[in-house]
Amino acid sequence: MKYKIFFLISVFLVSQIGVGDLTDNIEIDEGFFQEIKPPPVDKKSPKKVQKESLKRSLKQQMNASKRSAGNTNAKQCKIYFKGEQFKGSRENSLIELKGNVVVTRCGLEVKSNEARIYLEEESKEVKTIEAKGNVRLKNYDEKLKENISASGERLVYSRKQNRINLIGTRVSRASLKKGKDRFSGPTIEYDIDSGWVKARKVEGVVHGGSF
Repeated sequence: MKYKIFFLISVFLVSQIGVGDLTDNIEIDEGFFQEIKPPPVDKKSPKKVQKESLKRSLKQQMNASKRSAGNTNAKQCKIYFKGEQFKGSRENSLIELKGNVVVTRCGLEVKSNEARIYLEEESKEVKTIEAKGNVRLKNYDEKLKENISASGERLVYSRKQNRINLIGTRVSRASLKKGKDRFSGPTIEYDIDSGWVKARKVEGVVHGGSF
């Protein structure tokens, strides 16, 4: 009986006030009823993931190559040579060249009448380069952005020390040109990594701001 009375009263109020009057003061947030969507999922095929991984690997290798460029002491540097005569073997860790010899390694170029290239016994990496007769050298200093050129009767290059020793004769002194600076003497020592030049009984010209 109570439920029937309540229902009749409710019907009466709605008929008197109207549905529109009941909803006039109600504010509805339109966004409240919008569908809640989960964040988008990046669906990549296995081939696409593999391709992107390969790209990252290649990029890392290129960056590593750029960092090692100009570094004469880098292990991956190959040695190139040519001459009119060749004798040597990897087993003996020795290469001998004669006649218009040219030896290059990581930008370092040595020209001479004769040359011997000594290799490490296990790794077969270059150990020492000895050049003899009308020796000319070219290199580029990455740190100072300078061209290096040198000449002498003999040259000894040590890979581990990354150092060059030039030896002249009684008639012709060894000489080295580093940028605009020039040095000459019976012997000249040039450290490729640091750029230091050492000489005995030296003569030379140094421009302001070089040191």
